[in-house]
Amino acid sequence: VRATEHGAEGIGLFRSEFLLAGGGRAALTEDSQFAAYRRLIEAAGGSPVTIRTFDVSETHLPGHAGGDAPRAPLGLRGVRLSLAFDEVFQPQMLALLRAAAYGPLRIMFPFVSGLDELRAARSALARAADTLRGRGEHVPVVPIGVMIEVPSAALTADLLADEADFFSIGTNDLIQYSLAVDRTDDRVSRLYQPLHPAILRMLRIVSRAGKRRGIRVAVCGEMAADPLLLALLVGLGLREFSMAPTAIPLAKQVLREMRADEAAHVAARALRAPTAAGVEQLLHDFLALQPTTP
Repeated sequence: VRATEHGAEGIGLFRSEFLLAGGGRAALTEDSQFAAYRRLIEAAGGSPVTIRTFDVSETHLPGHAGGDAPRAPLGLRGVRLSLAFDEVFQPQMLALLRAAAYGPLRIMFPFVSGLDELRAARSALARAADTLRGRGEHVPVVPIGVMIEVPSAALTADLLADEADFFSIGTNDLIQYSLAVDRTDDRVSRLYQPLHPAILRMLRIVSRAGKRRGIRVAVCGEMAADPLLLALLVGLGLREFSMAPTAIPLAKQVLREMRADEAAHVAARALRAPTAAGVEQLLHDFLALQPTTP
């Protein structure tokens, strides 16, 4: 696995929808998915692997009639789609639980907006576990997590933390949905601001909710791989980051040379800053004082 070769301590996010590319209906079968997940887990060599359930729209499900469905980013996707198509969700749950016998696996549900969806997804997973037990198969305990990428999930992280085993903050979507900005639209892309005060406050809410319940909170997306932002994230209490393999060495260098108490101080100042530009200047000033500036 290329990630471990670059110093990763696990696979923080495997997008299971990659299996659907060009695979047709065969890619959705339980056995096909099980074989793919097993290979991934074994290749990780005992390091933890986090697999996100399908995060696609109906139009991207092989063999499903959804050609006329609107391709709205806020429509039927993520866990909503999985719950709507049990014939797709159950084979994936069965495959994941079977693969968990071959190494440390964590299952994460995407695009969760509240506790009801998490409970429904957990119920679907429990049904899959019962099916496997009915076959006489062993069902290992698998941590269940939530991708925090919808503002409602961030703001109710304390409720979700009561029933989730871990969080992963999907910063790319969280930013664009919170700020109502399509980052692919050049006319408004300047308003896509990772350091907007609203985003910092939501990151703090999620971090605190995880800490109070004793569950791990990871950060993924472009924020996690930006050396300028690592001090802020560490200062907010975040300690687990998922990024492209090539970004890992530099991130580790920055983190090794950082003092947690100093990061906490700069994060506290950032939370008081009224604008994203003010936060960015604080972080530039902090990074300039570090022993080695990337």
